[in-house]
Amino acid sequence: MRLRDEDGFTMVELLTAMAMSLVVLSATLVTFNTFLTNDATARQVNDAQDQARNAVDRVARQLRNLANPTGEESTTIDVAGGYDLVFQTSDPAKRRVRYCLAPAPGGAGERLWFQTTTATTSLTTAMTATCPGSGWASESSVAEHLVNRIAGADRPVFTYGCSDATPPGQSCTASSAVYERVLSARVDLHLDVNGAERRPAATRLATAVYLRNQNERPTAAFTNTALAPLTLLFNGSGSQDPEGRTLRYQWFKGTAALPALPPPCAAGPDTPNTSATDPFIGEGVTLTHRFPGAGPEQIRLRVIDPGCRNAVAGPVAVTIP
Repeated sequence: MRLRDEDGFTMVELLTAMAMSLVVLSATLVTFNTFLTNDATARQVNDAQDQARNAVDRVARQLRNLANPTGEESTTIDVAGGYDLVFQTSDPAKRRVRYCLAPAPGGAGERLWFQTTTATTSLTTAMTATCPGSGWASESSVAEHLVNRIAGADRPVFTYGCSDATPPGQSCTASSAVYERVLSARVDLHLDVNGAERRPAATRLATAVYLRNQNERPTAAFTNTALAPLTLLFNGSGSQDPEGRTLRYQWFKGTAALPALPPPCAAGPDTPNTSATDPFIGEGVTLTHRFPGAGPEQIRLRVIDPGCRNAVAGPVAVTIP
């Protein structure tokens, strides 16, 4: 009697099949794990880029709404460094803000800090001695994983263009003496979530802003011409406003203290009195004035721009014919 065939796998075949299955499964798991890792990295990079992009947009918006200087205030920029910027903004309400770059804990790159307080709060040394400084009303980290100064790099977050650069608007090293001459600011953030040794490579986010509310002090200059006995023509057309705005011209004789600025700059009268004891003699880019007597006189010209910045030329000694 013939025995029935018993088809199947030998032990060697079974072990070989299991080994091959393990190889295929391992390759699949490695591929899947790589996909998950890359997906997590991409999400982290996107989140970090979105955060940095929002920070750049915020800085640009607040710089674009730089607060107007008031009275004799020359500028509303308090600090303009490569990694530290303090200024007053009108976005959304007038306040003093600070952006500064500092190392992140644990060596995870750098952070851009945002600090704010009221515009009337005086800036102290402690507020800018460190980043973040003390004495601010609020603070928060607005961008992380930055590498502007990592591995020996020196890539300033903030660079500036000044009116006294050659040509005007070119990059300049801002200092407190020229803050009012800063025409523009550029923001550069270098972002790297994975470190220099891993992909993707560092990302750069940048923008530039024209500081439309900067108001540089005007310059005053004038000439005088004799027209007739006791009469002089004064011409202040040599005065200039750096922003090209219309100036107001006020003429004074003598060396007495000048009256307060006219409204809306101050609460004084729009036009000073013209009494014999008052130094005011008239206004306008040119002025023809008849004096009561001949002889020497001292003349001054005060020019005022729409932002209440003003400059005085003189006193200049003139001779009344």
